Amino acid sequence: MGFWQQLTERAATKTLDRMAEDENYRFLRENSMFHNLSDGALLFLTKRVMERSYSRGELVCRQGNPGVCMHLIKRGSVEFSYTTNKQRIAVGEAWRDSLFGELSVLTGSERNTTVKATDNDTVLLAVSRFDFDTFRARFPKDSFVVITRMLHMIVDRLLQTVRHYNKLCDSLDGWEKTSYWEAPTVPHQSLTEAVQGGATQRQVRAFQEPHQMVSVLQQQTQCESWKPSSLQELARRLEPKTLEAGERLIGPEQCIYFVHQGKLELASETQEGWSSAGHVETNEFFGDLNVLFESCTPIHVKASEDSQLWVLSHSTFQQFEQSYPKAGYSLLNSILHTVARNLSEYTERRQEAEVAMRQRQGGAQ
Repeated sequence: MGFWQQLTERAATKTLDRMAEDENYRFLRENSMFHNLSDGALLFLTKRVMERSYSRGELVCRQGNPGVCMHLIKRGSVEFSYTTNKQRIAVGEAWRDSLFGELSVLTGSERNTTVKATDNDTVLLAVSRFDFDTFRARFPKDSFVVITRMLHMIVDRLLQTVRHYNKLCDSLDGWEKTSYWEAPTVPHQSLTEAVQGGATQRQVRAFQEPHQMVSVLQQQTQCESWKPSSLQELARRLEPKTLEAGERLIGPEQCIYFVHQGKLELASETQEGWSSAGHVETNEFFGDLNVLFESCTPIHVKASEDSQLWVLSHSTFQQFEQSYPKAGYSLLNSILHTVARNLSEYTERRQEAEVAMRQRQGGAQ
């Protein structure tokens, strides 16, 4: 080992030893969102978190403001509320170890709630959008882990919002219940859009054979981090599957299915029974959340016409992500934005239903 390498390693060891005594470093390491990250990633985040203290009733952030940072509750608690038609509606609280504001940082959206401290000794750790973007660029493998955990949390929040909305619909005449899988106003994406975030369906007219698909993706590449080798590897890992009209999809649930040609009907299981969840057609895909999470709503699929699919399994996706973390992250980021749009849509629906319920209750009195 050379002199400079020894010197660098000794300096790094001393830095980690010092940080191990840092209260915020230990807090991040023990937090469910950031545990098991590399020492370098945790060190980076510890140096950039901003600790802020709040008194009871003090404003943390306001609904409609830009989301410039996310917060981790180190001590105390906060309350979430929103205002609509001059009515303030409280929607929940959060305590130690909870994370909030991550959706605004990840997607650039405005704050959808107002947050105030509910404890006289509330301490938050804030991570700015700029610092988190730098973290993602420098530590792609660690950021993939963190964002997967965040996505899991956002999906849970989405499902809770849908359940709350449906419960309100039970009490409101003329309000139609829905399910997450009906994905309101969110367009499906082609494979190129999923992994590149830029090409349009017009540019990708058909889901090609794997070796042909590589050249299509190469032509449409708009992300400098993508390399031909990663595209070739993704194409090589896809498995073909054919369904005849009327045939049901039977196989591993934890797969992403890309529709080469054809049309398939989707259904999900609810408390009231089986509910239609729309359909997917050529150049669209489904099953993405099942690849990321072990516990997700099962989807039942039947081919409306003869259909050809390409399949990416959970284990294969994990192997691909480990070999090509930037490429895997691009796909994860696309899924995240789709879920975020769904959450925003259903949050607006829930707020409208809550206002209608309050008006109804006021009229009854």
